[in-house]
Amino acid sequence: MKKYAFMVCALFVSWTVFCQTQADMNNIAAKEYELADKELNLVYTQIRAKYAQQPLLLSKLRDAQLLWIRFRDASVDALYPDGPVASMYVMLRYGFLERLTRDRIEQLRDCYLKETYYP
Repeated sequence: MKKYAFMVCALFVSWTVFCQTQADMNNIAAKEYELADKELNLVYTQIRAKYAQQPLLLSKLRDAQLLWIRFRDASVDALYPDGPVASMYVMLRYGFLERLTRDRIEQLRDCYLKETYYP
């Protein structure tokens, strides 16, 4: 029984040491989304440089990217229609934005940089 009590106490102490506040988790999620957004901009810049001699492709890609941004924002609004109902809303929202952004990065890399679909 003493061994069990010690384990419970040790677990509680370790949990409180590594516990973060919701504000900390919100800030981490925001920074991770910010990094993903910067990576997306870098990939987009690489594509623009690679296809600089193809203005029609770049024009259509720009249009597609603007529509994707509207899709991303509408998707977030659809997932969280009531807005911030809890403090963890911020963390969840940034997590979803990061996931959508990382998916878009892979789409752009596959289509334009890896030459899977476009030579």
